[in-house]
Amino acid sequence: MLNWFKSKSEIYVEQLAGYEFNQLELEYTYKKSGGKNNTIISGNVVRIVFENDNPHDCNAVSVYAYNLKIGYIPASDAPTVRKMIKPVVSLRLYYYNNKYRAEVTIEYKGLKK
Repeated sequence: MLNWFKSKSEIYVEQLAGYEFNQLELEYTYKKSGGKNNTIISGNVVRIVFENDNPHDCNAVSVYAYNLKIGYIPASDAPTVRKMIKPVVSLRLYYYNNKYRAEVTIEYKGLKK
């Protein structure tokens, strides 16, 4: 196998912002995914959406699971996430300190200039 032909991937990992305000959606996602801590979901059920019309932040990037908005990429990271080439998104779901939470992982092939 010729590994030098493979383009290198980079990885971004961060807890979602706004999980406090999306507890019902996170609970649904957690339970639909099996109801166990540290469950990983990816593929067609997870996506990121650029919210260009967001009145609070035109760089906002929301995260959806099962077509429900479950949180946001932290505002400080959103401009970088918007530049990612071929992002592949997955979520780690967990319950901690009486709150449902999610950690997003994005594998990508570099940044657009």
